Amino acid sequence: MFQIPDLALKAFAVIGALVVIRFVLQVLSGIWSWLFAPSFNYKRFQGKWAVVTGASDGLGAGFARNLARRGVNVVLLARTTSKLDAIVKEINDQGKAKAKAIQFDFSSTDAKYWEEKVKQLLEVQPDVLINNVGINVEFPTPFVDVPADFYDKMVQVNINTANRLTRFLLPGMLERKRGAVVFLSSGLGFMPGGLLSVYGATKAYALTLAVNLQQELAGTGVIVQCYAPGLVQSLMSKVPCYCL
Repeated sequence: MFQIPDLALKAFAVIGALVVIRFVLQVLSGIWSWLFAPSFNYKRFQGKWAVVTGASDGLGAGFARNLARRGVNVVLLARTTSKLDAIVKEINDQGKAKAKAIQFDFSSTDAKYWEEKVKQLLEVQPDVLINNVGINVEFPTPFVDVPADFYDKMVQVNINTANRLTRFLLPGMLERKRGAVVFLSSGLGFMPGGLLSVYGATKAYALTLAVNLQQELAGTGVIVQCYAPGLVQSLMSKVPCYCL
């Protein structure tokens, strides 16, 4: 019967131990960078530009107003121009920051459409990106009762939009060694959420991407954060009052 030489067994054991040690160090590094991630310093971005997706209502509009109150200029992206224009006027009238709106259909998969919109964003050299936009089923619904094409649209809006905008705007932030990328997850991103399965999965994706990017970009001057709120008052949630 063939026997593996003792020297070979020892070599395999050493290699195995090194692989395990490397994995453990990677995990610890990720945990460390997540626990001690730099905070969002608004003063660092005063007079600079931030891009907020889904900014016509709910959390997106709240992000835009909060940034503007702290002196950060904002570009608001959403589908409904009339709502965007109202918020832009409100911010500009306050005089603490500038605001502009760009009508954006996040469900579009047309490459030329995206190229045109991103070109407009790059003109202001944004240092902050708030990946807020998202869609959900109208009411909690069994997985098999939702049309498959709506799931495709949800993945496009909730995942692909954040991927694309982050990919297009991040190089400028890295070049300037200054930036912040924020992802909107949800409580459903890390806990069971039956009848909202795909929505929860898209929010888990946002959380995982944020944690991974935060580790990857450590030391570059670009911070990455992820917010995972519970129920909030918005047109999408249909919640009549704020709930934590």
